[in-house]
Amino acid sequence: MSKRAEILSALKTSWAIQSEGRYYVRRGPIDWLHFDFISNPYAVAIVVEASALPIPASFTNQPAAFRTLTVAFEVFQRMPQGAQQPELSEVVQEQLVADIIAVIADMHTRKATDGTPLIDAVETPDDALSDWSDSTIGVQGVVASIPMSYHEVS
Repeated sequence: MSKRAEILSALKTSWAIQSEGRYYVRRGPIDWLHFDFISNPYAVAIVVEASALPIPASFTNQPAAFRTLTVAFEVFQRMPQGAQQPELSEVVQEQLVADIIAVIADMHTRKATDGTPLIDAVETPDDALSDWSDSTIGVQGVVASIPMSYHEVS
């Protein structure tokens, strides 16, 4: 399994662990308009926004390569009962952001199958986070775009 695949698998596992099973976690996009927020009031989609082409380091005559993987976390929750529609609940938004931060912190502790750190660094661009809501289906959430760098050894 490539390091990229290990990172994506670990992200899915981390979301499940950090949220104590509260989130429905999916690797790939979710059709939010048709998603069942009654059965699953919390959900996260892990979507790759950009990724380095995984050309083997042996093709470049280098023993290792640094790669960047930009992952979007689409984190949504059913709006709290009695919420002022269509206004967002700041308490909910802050909890969703706290969950993202917990997942990122967990990723810094994880090791790849080869024993090296799974990720080397996480960038925090100023435009990494956006609020989202849709009062017609009663959901709110955040979308975070997180660039991660890792060391690929061939």
